Formats: sequence, structure tokens, C-alpha cells
Amino acid sequence: MLPRSWHLKPDDSERWTVPSCVSCNSKYGKMEDEFKLLITMCMTPTADNIDYIKKTLSSVKAAEGKNEKDSWHRQAKLKKLVKNIMPAKKYEGKDFPNFGGTPRT
Repeated sequence: MLPRSWHLKPDDSERWTVPSCVSCNSKYGKMEDEFKLLITMCMTPTADNIDYIKKTLSSVKAAEGKNEKDSWHRQAKLKKLVKNIMPAKKYEGKDFPNFGGTPRT
């Protein structure tokens, strides 16, 4: 289940909502944000999704921050993303875990 804002065509899917306290909403919102960014990094750009990808990736561009604090948060988010991703070359000639196929060069 993905949030409506993530879907390329929001009208094509059902949106579920679950009531939660402020603490849980904040915690799960951060988890969803991190997941969204990681999934975007796995997407192949197409005419249908390029705007979505650009919008998502702008969330880690310090230069697009609204102020100094926002720029700092974006930079920290990018550092965390880079720390948690693995280069495709490590899997060269092997299947990606849970995805099948091999990386494109």
C-alpha cells in the first residue's frame, strides 16, 4: 500500500487512511518518506514518471531548500540516502535480491 501522493495516477487506486496519534503519524511519515526516496532510486525514468522522479529527488537537493535550516535537512537526508544505497557494480553479473534480472550498464 502506497500513499496517494506517490501514485502516478492517483485515481487508479484506492486510498486507505488509518487514524493515528501525532507521534505515530510522524514516525510512520518519516519511514514512508525514506521508502519513497529509495523506491524512486530504483525507477527507470520514462515519459510517464519523469516529473514524479524529479519532484522526489528535489527533496534531497540542498540548493532547493526554502531556507538555511531546510537546506541543511535536505543535505542530511541525501547523506543518509547515499549511506544506505549499494552500487550496482557490486551485483554485476548476478541477480538483484528479490528483483530478478541483472543491472543495466
